[in-house]
Amino acid sequence: MANIVTSICVDSPLKSDQKGSHYPQLKNQDDIRAVYWRCVVTFCITARYFHPDQSVIVYTNDDEPLLLGNNYHVQEELLKTGVEIRLLDFETFDPGEFSSSFRNAFFKLEVIKALGNLKQPSILLDSDCIWTHRDSSIFEIISTNDKLLLKDTYQRSATPQLKEPHGLSMQDMKEVYEQFEIDGLFLKVDYPVWYGGEIIGATAATLKEIARRLELTFNYCYEQAQAGNLIKFNNGYAIFDGDELISSYVFNTLDPDVIIDIYGLHARRLWTGIGYNNVQPDDIHLPIWHLPAAKQDGLLALFHELTNASQSRFFEMDSGLDLFLGKYFGIPYGNYPLMKKPIRFIKKTVRRFLK
Repeated sequence: MANIVTSICVDSPLKSDQKGSHYPQLKNQDDIRAVYWRCVVTFCITARYFHPDQSVIVYTNDDEPLLLGNNYHVQEELLKTGVEIRLLDFETFDPGEFSSSFRNAFFKLEVIKALGNLKQPSILLDSDCIWTHRDSSIFEIISTNDKLLLKDTYQRSATPQLKEPHGLSMQDMKEVYEQFEIDGLFLKVDYPVWYGGEIIGATAATLKEIARRLELTFNYCYEQAQAGNLIKFNNGYAIFDGDELISSYVFNTLDPDVIIDIYGLHARRLWTGIGYNNVQPDDIHLPIWHLPAAKQDGLLALFHELTNASQSRFFEMDSGLDLFLGKYFGIPYGNYPLMKKPIRFIKKTVRRFLK
């Protein structure tokens, strides 16, 4: 048995003149806690449905009960489905004032450290992922000693000078990372890969080693920031503006043969909006969809579908579940309910006109 894991971190206090975590992917930031717990619920329900033989765990620093709608008591309902909720402090990897965005994403590093102390292998995913199929092979990968399951999100190894999509090339990353002075850690590749933070899987022993390197790197960068030398990249990003910038350094200090890149095989980051849409026909076959731009529409609608079990078709279908789930996000492209297609057409037309 393995652990399927996700996490949610609510803002912890900063000094009175500091702001909480900024969430660039959310249009409306009024009720962030509810948005992310809905994602957690949707993730857990799909994980449990397709993998009833695996453990499903949520790590969080949120110990307050939450009621969504009129009668969905989040923690109680998750426990009823066999999901385990574990409280975890956000202390070791909190960048605090040195992070201007995605501060709470660093909580995942706390989770990696906790998973390193378990006995079973684990796969940690962002809460805005869902499972669409059963995938036994992914658990075979994470049960293999010394292997680390990651995702090379941008697939730029053949073009290390390419700056898209964030104005930061692999060459740019190399120039910063090579200045790090951390005992025993150094790049083992010519150009560092930017690994997505939405998925990591391995045995407990491997995750324990990853956590050790993460803590060394985080502490080095934090000490630099405290000394007035906040590490920055040439696109303006600071090292604490997202956990991926620190974790990617650590992953690139490993032997490349250790890493299993699951891009396009098991998971992909899918942007399903009107302005930018990277959905491909074969995405319907992926067992994991990462949906960062769907938190407040597609994932919200799917939450209401899955938490109304007595009315939902999802739990009654023997086949076609991928297409059923895809209708909430337009996967494959254009797979929407009939009533939604005219609305999207109007929005796209208005968007073109405004340009």
